[in-house]
Amino acid sequence: MKLFYYAAGDVIYREGDRPEKVFIIKDGEVEVSRTSGGERVRLAVLGAGEIFGESGIIQDSPRSTTMKALRDTKIIKVDRDVFLQSFGADNPFLLPLFRMLCARLAAADERLVSTQAANREPALRKETAGIRLHPASDLTENQIGEDGLRIRQLPFVIGRRDHGEHRQAVTDHGLAIYAGRDQSLDSEHFRIEEGEEGGLQVRDCDSRFGTIVNDRYLSRYSFEPTAPLVYGINVVIAGTKESPYRFHLIVERAAAAKTSDSKAMAGA
Repeated sequence: MKLFYYAAGDVIYREGDRPEKVFIIKDGEVEVSRTSGGERVRLAVLGAGEIFGESGIIQDSPRSTTMKALRDTKIIKVDRDVFLQSFGADNPFLLPLFRMLCARLAAADERLVSTQAANREPALRKETAGIRLHPASDLTENQIGEDGLRIRQLPFVIGRRDHGEHRQAVTDHGLAIYAGRDQSLDSEHFRIEEGEEGGLQVRDCDSRFGTIVNDRYLSRYSFEPTAPLVYGINVVIAGTKESPYRFHLIVERAAAAKTSDSKAMAGA
């Protein structure tokens, strides 16, 4: 373990970085944030004695938040292997228990992002610069990689793949995930499309277990089979809230549309 110094404003790690260390705050304050809708959302502020960075190592997943020193801060760094050894082999339940707790905390963060998404502006296709699909679980990361993929054509259908290699199949029109014997993901589960009035939306394709978009449940039994997408991060789950088929659908707004809005606000 080594002691490191961070000045106010220094970034300790960024969202999407690979986890290599666990951090203990000896003195100072650290902000926890996540990008949503092109803006930074503060989730918490940590102080002396608190630990962070353990979740990514326990779950072996990319950093889900950005950590920044709010003032001059002293931090102890613990190497990944040293941290994992602290669980010990004499208690086989300890590490799985912590993985479960970390997964629940990650789900709570997703709900916070989803709640804020409900208050953001609906995305219009003509004002959209790009759409990216990112993994939000170990299973989807193993299928599409931590960098995800860019959606270039609509509609874009996401579903299951029953045959062939134990990997996904990606085309310009869709993503087929290898699901093995798991039948909770339909062959055409949901699709990303343009609605009648030009807005971007997700449509559940009459799936057995439905689709959740920013905490809004879509299914064959619901009144509405579609949910609008907003600019920034959209949390999309194929199936129930416990489903491993989880994605972050990021809609990027065109610079021209941002400039137009800024001028309109300035003239108001």
